[in-house]
Amino acid sequence: MAENSTAENFHIRLAAVQTLGMMVEFLTDYLDGEISEDKIGSVLHSTICNIDPAHLELSQIAIKSLLRTIPQTRANFANKEQRDFIMAGIFRAVEMDDDQIQQDALQTLAEVAYVGYDSISESIPRIGEATVRFMQSPDSSDRARAILQFWINLCQQEKQKISQNES
Repeated sequence: MAENSTAENFHIRLAAVQTLGMMVEFLTDYLDGEISEDKIGSVLHSTICNIDPAHLELSQIAIKSLLRTIPQTRANFANKEQRDFIMAGIFRAVEMDDDQIQQDALQTLAEVAYVGYDSISESIPRIGEATVRFMQSPDSSDRARAILQFWINLCQQEKQKISQNES
């Protein structure tokens, strides 16, 4: 399926990217979260490479697939190269001129606060810039709420870490 995500036929690429995200979500439930880091890496590569401003329909499907995959990426976030690749894809989607892609990218970013909490400090300035952009835009209240969810999740993770250290 991952190989089809780079097919020349656009419809095959669409189907492959959508199927990959759904498969990860299904297999996660079925296997109690036991999907190998390599397999998740393959899905990440397939979805992120298809977040492309020149292909909005494909990008919409790719960012939704990435949103489904993010809960399984804790190990991938521990690897700087993979983390940078994931974050670059999310930021590419955040910067696209499509409200739904931006919304889904910001929801993905909110999930990143859970799985990548200990390793996303380098991305905080860029997330801050996006926060200001969406908070100041009068027509992006849904996206402003979505990016605020990132900060809420980040605070929850910090609170949990503090509680664990006090125990």
